[in-house]
Amino acid sequence: MASKTITTEEAMKLLAEAEQMSREERLELQRERLHELVDEVRQTSPYFRELYKNIPADYTLSDLPMTRKEELVEHYDTWVTDPEATHEKAMEYLEKGVEAGLFLGKYSALHTSGTTGDPMTLLRDSYHNVIHGAMVSRRLLGEAGVDLMNIRKHRRAAVVFADKGASAYSSAQRVKRANPGFEGNMEVFSTTLSSEEIIRGVQAYQPETLSGYPSSLALLATAKNEGKLDVPVRFVVSSAEVMTPELYRLIRDSFDCPVVNNYCSTEAGEAAMASDCPHLHMNEDWVIIEPVKQDGSPVEDPEEWSEGILVTDLTNYIQPIIRYYMSDRVRIHLACDMCDNPFPWMEIAGRVGGLITVCGKQIMSVALISITGEDVANVYQYIQRADNRFEIRVLPKKGMTRQEMLEILRDRFDAYLKSEGCEGYEITLSMEDPIKNKRGGKLSHYLNMIS
Repeated sequence: MASKTITTEEAMKLLAEAEQMSREERLELQRERLHELVDEVRQTSPYFRELYKNIPADYTLSDLPMTRKEELVEHYDTWVTDPEATHEKAMEYLEKGVEAGLFLGKYSALHTSGTTGDPMTLLRDSYHNVIHGAMVSRRLLGEAGVDLMNIRKHRRAAVVFADKGASAYSSAQRVKRANPGFEGNMEVFSTTLSSEEIIRGVQAYQPETLSGYPSSLALLATAKNEGKLDVPVRFVVSSAEVMTPELYRLIRDSFDCPVVNNYCSTEAGEAAMASDCPHLHMNEDWVIIEPVKQDGSPVEDPEEWSEGILVTDLTNYIQPIIRYYMSDRVRIHLACDMCDNPFPWMEIAGRVGGLITVCGKQIMSVALISITGEDVANVYQYIQRADNRFEIRVLPKKGMTRQEMLEILRDRFDAYLKSEGCEGYEITLSMEDPIKNKRGGKLSHYLNMIS
């Protein structure tokens, strides 16, 4: 298959055209793009050729079987549409990081966070990257944001998990590589650092734009309110966790500047964005989101929270994401009472982040992911029973006993809390499985169960 190509100018033009369409016209455009994708991957992906062998000629979206992570990973080498892009080669590439250039000279490669099991390696072709990049520029950042994110003019700081294959970190490294001579204007502060180290680092760096997870940004906003941080920030970009209304107001009021929020995933890219208002407006011309129950059946009542979603990325032809199940819990609204954006907007109850108070000290919830490490556990949970009392739970991982895993996590958590200046805390190890989130979202790595 000859790779699909598109220029940034062409992508911008298509985005502008979709914004002027009626909802019915956008849904027809969505259907046309779905058929173009499905018809192509039936020829180029052996996995999808087999999966779709019995779908009718006049198929609709609901006729296509849902896909899940476990099965796709199992059939990785027949899922991708480029036979050269094997799982083994992709893993070898990720070990080197983005400094190695594009994977096979033409794809970007990264991996999921692993919050619901083993991380999954994902490839993106230029067609995906150009279109999703255009969505970020036009619908998330706007003209002023694009200028402020330009490291040839302004200093940017990102507070993210600094792992070679992590999406946000890889993106920051690509920005540096694309701007030789200006690498010093882009700095990444890893969530594996202590809160005080992050605050001191950002204070010393003096960025004009900040990006990161809501919990990371809330940490810095709180530090600013307490007089520990004085930086000339003029623009804030949030992603990866849910931005609650409380966190949005805290960050916006603390920095007194625009705050934009990007609901994105490694699997499907930029699915929804909040720019002119706090609501996450869906990019439904390029990404399809279906609210469903756990069995994949649709949620018909718009007031009912879904138990998951099926996502379809209409731009990725190298590693197709079609009706892929994710456990985020959402509600979709067709009209917005806070802005004139014509696209539907989405409430989401999964992936919530924030600050945790331990022994009177505030730490980032995302730090618990960073300190755990995929070498020990993929499914784990820190349960806070009191201000100074925690419980750790895990699911056993091949090659290690539950007790061994728990003891390693206790030692890492203990070292982290000490680095944050916490004293007088208690950590207990539980042989019980992690507790599933009663709200139906992803299994939470952190649970607040202070009575």
